[in-house]
Amino acid sequence: MKPKFVDKLGIEEEREEIELQKPEIPISTTPENDLLNDYAKIRETLFKIITRSDEALDEAVKSMKTVPNASMIESVAHLLKTVSETSKSLIELHKEIQLIEEKKARIKTLLKALETEDEGKDNSKKISMSLKDIIDAINQGNKKEGK
Repeated sequence: MKPKFVDKLGIEEEREEIELQKPEIPISTTPENDLLNDYAKIRETLFKIITRSDEALDEAVKSMKTVPNASMIESVAHLLKTVSETSKSLIELHKEIQLIEEKKARIKTLLKALETEDEGKDNSKKISMSLKDIIDAINQGNKKEGK
């Protein structure tokens, strides 16, 4: 049964059956795999939101042109805001991943330099120096990033 406002507005009611599927969530064993899996899943979700919002926006604009009203205009504005915010989230995600990769590269470089430097010295001193150097490198990176 159609609601009364559908008849008054002359809107054709179209319904599409959507099949929901439960995604399989991979369980990883290392923090690196967790990061990559999370990144892939978040990126996929953000792309879906952007794509579906674009499609909904197109339909909302068509409806707004044929039957303009305040709620339709508000819906279009909300969809525009959603697409914009989701796009920004995607860019921020890329920046965060890039910062993580840069930190990992700095740490690997420091560790490699410490392994090759003074191989004949006391290992306990070498380990404490490497931890200090790693902490300093991370702190320097955080200062550059403004955190």
